Amino acid sequence: MLRNFQITQGVELSGEFGVLDIHNAYDLDRWEFRPAKQNLTLEFAGNEYRLHNRPPRFELAFAGVTVFETMIVAGDIPEFVVEQIGFKASGDQDYAWLLEEHQSGDVPHLVLRAEEGSIIRVAADSGRVIVPGRFERADP
Repeated sequence: MLRNFQITQGVELSGEFGVLDIHNAYDLDRWEFRPAKQNLTLEFAGNEYRLHNRPPRFELAFAGVTVFETMIVAGDIPEFVVEQIGFKASGDQDYAWLLEEHQSGDVPHLVLRAEEGSIIRVAADSGRVIVPGRFERADP
């Protein structure tokens, strides 16, 4: 998966946009999946722990989506608080631990795991962080 971000410490998205702590400072607000276009957008909103110099919102947008799976254990999106972000191999369903991308095989699946055990799993050609109001390169 081509990306304009790196995953650091299993809880942050890092890139030209800075560092976004999706474990503490941002909550998943909503998602939009368009199967016909193979696009997925996860929208995050800052919470009370967001630093004042970080953006109030951002999107994690995927193109060429081949896998989009969700497993919501309790509640709905408002209760989806990211505990960890990482990767799994395509056939690996053990969510007790996540891997770094280079450990996850030829077709890594990006996984967001919530505190209560809910899962969002994505395989796509590309993924990029988009911060509204900032210049964003078209290519990851």
